[in-house]
Amino acid sequence: MDTERRGERIMLHRLAVTLAFGAIATRLWEIVLDSGLSIHLTVP
Repeated sequence: MDTERRGERIMLHRLAVTLAFGAIATRLWEIVLDSGLSIHLTVP
Protein backbone atom coordinates (compact mmCIF):
# COMPACT_ATOMS: atom_id res chain seq x y z
CA MET A 1 0.00 0.00 0.00
CA ASP A 2 1.11 3.55 -0.67
CA THR A 3 1.30 5.29 2.70
CA GLU A 4 0.97 8.79 1.22
CA ARG A 5 -2.33 7.98 -0.48
CA ARG A 6 -3.54 6.29 2.69
CA GLY A 7 -2.73 9.44 4.66
CA GLU A 8 -4.69 11.54 2.17
CA ARG A 9 -7.71 9.27 2.53
CA ILE A 10 -7.55 9.55 6.32
CA MET A 11 -7.33 13.35 6.10
CA LEU A 12 -10.29 13.49 3.71
CA HIS A 13 -12.27 11.18 5.99
CA ARG A 14 -11.54 13.38 9.01
CA LEU A 15 -12.55 16.47 7.05
CA ALA A 16 -15.82 14.85 5.99
CA VAL A 17 -16.58 13.79 9.57
CA THR A 18 -15.79 17.29 10.85
CA LEU A 19 -18.07 18.91 8.27
CA ALA A 20 -20.88 16.45 8.99
CA PHE A 21 -20.55 17.00 12.76
CA GLY A 22 -20.56 20.76 12.25
CA ALA A 23 -23.69 20.60 10.12
CA ILE A 24 -25.50 18.42 12.67
CA ALA A 25 -24.40 20.65 15.57
CA THR A 26 -25.57 23.75 13.69
CA ARG A 27 -28.96 22.15 12.97
CA LEU A 28 -29.39 21.09 16.60
CA TRP A 29 -28.47 24.60 17.76
CA GLU A 30 -31.11 26.08 15.39
CA ILE A 31 -33.73 23.73 16.85
CA VAL A 32 -32.72 24.73 20.39
CA LEU A 33 -32.96 28.43 19.55
CA ASP A 34 -36.33 27.93 17.84
CA SER A 35 -37.71 26.22 20.93
CA GLY A 36 -36.76 29.19 23.12
CA LEU A 37 -33.88 27.38 24.84
CA SER A 38 -36.38 25.26 26.81
CA ILE A 39 -34.77 22.01 25.61
CA HIS A 40 -31.30 23.35 26.41
CA LEU A 41 -32.33 24.20 29.97
CA THR A 42 -34.17 20.95 30.77
CA VAL A 43 -31.51 18.59 29.40
CA PRO A 44 -28.38 18.48 31.59
